[in-house]
Amino acid sequence: MNHKSAGFTLIELMVVVAIVGILAMIAYPSYQDIVRKSNRADGLSGLMKAMGNQTRYFSEVNTYTADLTDLGYAVATNAPSTEGRYLITAAACGGDIGTCVTLTAVAQGDQANDTSNGTSCATLTLSSTDAKTPADCW
Repeated sequence: MNHKSAGFTLIELMVVVAIVGILAMIAYPSYQDIVRKSNRADGLSGLMKAMGNQTRYFSEVNTYTADLTDLGYAVATNAPSTEGRYLITAAACGGDIGTCVTLTAVAQGDQANDTSNGTSCATLTLSSTDAKTPADCW
């Protein structure tokens, strides 16, 4: 009686493991890029929220502020975004905080590796004149 064994040989199993490893090496960096791009929304929304607060503050006091506590944040500078992936600061643009403010969101942790079309998206800016940089990241 001739019995055929059912199952995989060690060679077959090693080939499958090698193929899965190669696919993972290709797919994981792409996955990380997609996650960073989606996490960028945290920085963008943080800037938009802070600019809305700046606009409200300007309408009440007739000047912008570099002190984020004036806008309701717990800290004067480096206020964390909603999900904590960015730190937000405010500064005068053109030297006069009374007429123009620039908000900056600096990525934290792995989010600092975020890029778009070869442009680093680790630092996002938005000014009261609606200037947004880097343009590829918005």
